Amino acid sequence: MAVVSTCILLAACSTFTYEGAGDHRFVRVENEKPAFVDKFSTPARLTDPQPFKRHDPISIYLKNAYFAWCPPHFTEQLSAELRGGKPKCRIAVVVNVGPKLEQVVDRGGPDNPGRIVFYSPDIQRFQFINQSFGPVYSNTSWDGSDLTLDITILQMPEEDSARTDALLKVLASLGSSPFGSFGGQQLLSALNRVGSAFVQASARDSVIGYYRITLVSKNSESAAAVPVLREGDLIVVRAQDETRETIDWQNYIYDDAVGKLFQRIDRKKDPKKAAYCDDAEYENLRYADLRRVESLDTKPGDDICYIESHHRNYLVFSFVKSAGAGDWMPAATLPALQRAIQSSGSVAALQQAVSTLTDAAIERGKLLSAQEGFKKLKDPNETPAVKTYEGQKVAEILQCGYVNSLAARPAPGGALDKYAQAGCGGSNWTSTNLSPTEFEYLAGKFAGCGVAISEQTLLGSPADGSKAAAARAAFAASLAACK
Repeated sequence: MAVVSTCILLAACSTFTYEGAGDHRFVRVENEKPAFVDKFSTPARLTDPQPFKRHDPISIYLKNAYFAWCPPHFTEQLSAELRGGKPKCRIAVVVNVGPKLEQVVDRGGPDNPGRIVFYSPDIQRFQFINQSFGPVYSNTSWDGSDLTLDITILQMPEEDSARTDALLKVLASLGSSPFGSFGGQQLLSALNRVGSAFVQASARDSVIGYYRITLVSKNSESAAAVPVLREGDLIVVRAQDETRETIDWQNYIYDDAVGKLFQRIDRKKDPKKAAYCDDAEYENLRYADLRRVESLDTKPGDDICYIESHHRNYLVFSFVKSAGAGDWMPAATLPALQRAIQSSGSVAALQQAVSTLTDAAIERGKLLSAQEGFKKLKDPNETPAVKTYEGQKVAEILQCGYVNSLAARPAPGGALDKYAQAGCGGSNWTSTNLSPTEFEYLAGKFAGCGVAISEQTLLGSPADGSKAAAARAAFAASLAACK
């Protein structure tokens, strides 16, 4: 499973200007060493990691987060001084992901939606969060439109903490639960509204950082350098307010195995930062960690030191080409069904609304089933029996999808129309099989692994339906060649 992580560095802010320098980078692995990718890439420079394609499944997870510092509220600051300890912060991470998100003007206003994906009442500086790979977003079929990731970091006030702590923890844990088969998208929508309410209820000085990233589809016909939605690791940096320090990515090392970012310091070239290597606040790495970081560095040297407790906050998100098995319901169908039920003036109208929902679910289920079948057919360790079953299943989905994608529909009552009704889902087969773009997407994946896909391999010769059953059986057997 290919994974893309996104590392987002967000520094806390004490004012509302949010003028600290920000930046981000994807990461790809070259010769087992993570390397940063340009923020904006032209098609010629876009190599590995592979970009997402339309109809690819996509999931986003919160992999890790680190807070170099956070601004505790006044009461917590006093309390820490009295007890002789370090002040703690009550941090909530609110994330909204989706296409065509409206630009938020006021981060503390009611038009800032999002879902609480992490909450902790006791964050201290130089601390990693106690969560790993919490689900943020899932879609079984990306439609190819721009995808925006909008992150708001909140320092929750101390008032009424007993009641809000419990609620915030529950909301964050809901985001980490598998999404229900028919309720996944609806659950996300509900959580977004709750997250929005907390953003709105928080005082403006509680918004201590935010970042927004829009990623786009690769366009091979354009020479423009754009932020392409990819597999890989994405690092986003944000410095403190009134800090315009340029992020020198050559002096950062990311370890994708643990989701951590390390700063690389050359004592000889940068003596001002050399003190970080010996300062008690920047503890030396354990021996095992040090050896690991040195092995990832492409420019090691005797004058180089590495620090984990550097001065930037960051989040790590992982972008994965897969979707939760239960989250396969098309996003718009449930609300559409609810509206249809409310406005139905007859039993026939209600039956039509239910039928439309069912057809859409069947079509999406076939796309997801073929995606899973592709993984199993390509797996060299999968058993022959499983490959035979998956081959038969995928052959039916692709054959019916091809017939449904033909520019000229089969003549009613003809051999191909009769075959489609018998073997592709009954009289409404045109509504329950792959769309032309879905078929093109899957055909490209199987052709790329060595499977011959053509009208003859899918329908036989002649391609009038008379040889379709035999062609399906032969095509199912040929799918074992997928490598």
